[in-house]
Amino acid sequence: GEDGIIQGTLEMLGIPYTSSGVCAAAVTMDKVATKRFFQAGDVPTPRSHTYFRFEHKQRDLAEEIQKEFSIPVVVKAAAQGSSIGVVIVKDAKDLKAALNEAFKYDNAVLVEEYIKGRELTVAVYGNEEKQEVLPIIEITTSEGWYDYVNKYKVGASQHIIPAPISDELTEEIQNIAKRAFAVCGCCGVARVDFMLSEDNKPYAIEVNTVPGMTETSLVPDAGRAAGIEFPELCQKILYMAGFED
Repeated sequence: GEDGIIQGTLEMLGIPYTSSGVCAAAVTMDKVATKRFFQAGDVPTPRSHTYFRFEHKQRDLAEEIQKEFSIPVVVKAAAQGSSIGVVIVKDAKDLKAALNEAFKYDNAVLVEEYIKGRELTVAVYGNEEKQEVLPIIEITTSEGWYDYVNKYKVGASQHIIPAPISDELTEEIQNIAKRAFAVCGCCGVARVDFMLSEDNKPYAIEVNTVPGMTETSLVPDAGRAAGIEFPELCQKILYMAGFED
């Protein structure tokens, strides 16, 4: 339900729904499209290049990537969620296997410079005109990075709220998150993911317009840190979608 198809169906049927509309859902589900919106909207994001399946068959993309990017590098299937089809390549000899894995899921693959640092995320709610932010979360894992297993396995990741960063950096990241939210045309509640480099430079990675709402999810944790318990958070989301008591 994240790519706009269900949203479009609900609009045709005149049924209200939570979160972003058709365009924002489609854009943010596609990492390539999101990257283009970020770049056009002056949202800081890691340098990247898009490759297509037909190119993978015709050329040695692994060799091209090594010339354009330093290793490690991040290889991402364009339109998957929950870190599916995402590989952090730490050795050049693994590039071809990473590309093969990503192309299993999509015709397009986004190759992105690797930002060494801390993983942060910011929940934003509102619309294109006005946005509010919840406390910034730093995500840490006992091993590896915040991949599919660490996202959903209880105890595999820790959410530090608020993230232990300066007030000035907090404000900068929250403003970038609100801009990313607005640039992509989001509404309701969305989550903007960041990498914070070792020299404290924030990079927006992607926007999730249907963020998880499970017991291990980030948005409910951010809400609780702001004094918004889960039932109230759900109520806010419903009200933003036009539902009434």
